[in-house]
Amino acid sequence: MSKERDKGKRGELEVVALAQEHGFPEARRSGDAGQWDGDVDDVVEVVPDLRLSVKRQERLRLDAWSREVEARASSEEMTAVAYRRSREPWRVSIPLGLFFDLLRGYYE
Repeated sequence: MSKERDKGKRGELEVVALAQEHGFPEARRSGDAGQWDGDVDDVVEVVPDLRLSVKRQERLRLDAWSREVEARASSEEMTAVAYRRSREPWRVSIPLGLFFDLLRGYYE
C-alpha cells in the first residue's frame, strides 16, 4: 500500500472512530460496509443517505472534492467532505442549503 493510500485509510478510520465516539456506532468505511458502489474508496458511512468523503491531505482542494462527491451521489443522498491537514482538527464542508437545514433542526 502506498504512503498516500495508507494515510487516506488512516484518515477514514479516524473519522469512523470520531463518529462512533459521537453516538454513531454503526459508522464504518465504505469498503467495510459493502454498501457503496465501490468506485470511491474514501467514503465513510455514518448515517443513511449521507455520502461523506474523507480527505487527509495537506493541499486543500475543497471545490474539486465537493464536485467529486456530488457527482457520485444519488439524488437522495446528502453530501459532505470531511478533511484535515496534519496537526489540525477535522473539519466538514457541506452545501449551504444543508447547513441551513441543520440549523433549522437544531433551533426548532
